[in-house]
Amino acid sequence: MRFKLKYYICFLICFFVGCYYLVKPPKFIEAPKIAVAVLWDIDTIYLTSLKPYSVISLGKAINLDANQKLIIIYARDTIFVYKSSKQKLLASGEKIIFESPEKISIGKDQRNLTAYHRRIIISKDIAHRFPTKYHLTAINILPLEQYLYGVVSCEIGIANEQELEAVKAQAVCARSYAMLLLGKKKDFDVYGSYLYDQEYQGADREYLLAIRGVQATTGEVMTYNDEIILAQYHACCGGRTTDGRFSYLRAIVDAPYHSSRAKPYCHKAPYFQWVEKFSLQDFRDSILKLAGIKYKFTFDIKLDINKRTKRVEHLKFIADKEYKLTGETIRQAFNLKSTFFNLQITKDSVIINGHGWGHGIGLCQYGALEMARQKISYKNILKHYYHNIKIAKIY
Repeated sequence: MRFKLKYYICFLICFFVGCYYLVKPPKFIEAPKIAVAVLWDIDTIYLTSLKPYSVISLGKAINLDANQKLIIIYARDTIFVYKSSKQKLLASGEKIIFESPEKISIGKDQRNLTAYHRRIIISKDIAHRFPTKYHLTAINILPLEQYLYGVVSCEIGIANEQELEAVKAQAVCARSYAMLLLGKKKDFDVYGSYLYDQEYQGADREYLLAIRGVQATTGEVMTYNDEIILAQYHACCGGRTTDGRFSYLRAIVDAPYHSSRAKPYCHKAPYFQWVEKFSLQDFRDSILKLAGIKYKFTFDIKLDINKRTKRVEHLKFIADKEYKLTGETIRQAFNLKSTFFNLQITKDSVIINGHGWGHGIGLCQYGALEMARQKISYKNILKHYYHNIKIAKIY
């Protein structure tokens, strides 16, 4: 009997020790910092701080008084810093760092400065993903969570207490997106613009509910197969999202239980439905120009619409041969709010009836706000929009 008891005790000890090594606890990291490009393609930058601040170049620091206004100018392959239009403070052939215990304000002109937290680096001739004419880029270095205060405030907009769960969902989306891109570029991580990454307008755009949403989800990201996801999101899907590049970005009907018979969550959005009208001649001329055709044709237009997502995949027409333009090309050319549209062609006009605003991939912000008002938790909001994801706390 004693032998059996000892055997079972040894078995249990070995089992639990074995499980410990087979199922390792998650690894936690420290909250990182992020480098955000906030100004680019510019040769003159104005800068100041409400508190005393420092300018650092080539290992040398110069302390400045509060409200000291500076002008940073690129000339002769060098960055010059002036206290006034005539008094030069220093110069550098690479980059100049500005540090403050609180905020540093910068801008393209003296009347429109934006306040950013902690540290600004101004560098020359940084590579961008698009052609640039001018040389300077201003980069804000700050803790990731503090960056998210500004992003969530800008991206979800001013929400109320009933919509806090949507704000939390937005915070997890923005954190996941930022974490995925961290360290991927040489000089900075993300652009501070929704046109390229996420909208970030500095410290003065932050508001309390957005900060609460970020703090309530500190360190939380979405994962798929144990990897952080590309958490794309948009303003309004118009009732249906569309497919993204990855399997977790799967098109859904944005309604309870993904039912096409139910009312979409984003049906109250101002751009759930929209209409644009063009003259038939102008529309055709623009289409010919987009296709690179210099001579005029009278032609019929057909749309290839994805039956599942309802998005326009191609616009087709026949001139000297068949031409195809992508739905995104048409959207950009005619400044449409989405590719979720149809055409109504009359004798002399083209009427475009559309739904939603944005690319339609991932979380629909207006839909998330409505789900929050219906007391749906932020985790369930995220699982509604992203297929088979998990929410993990990484710091």
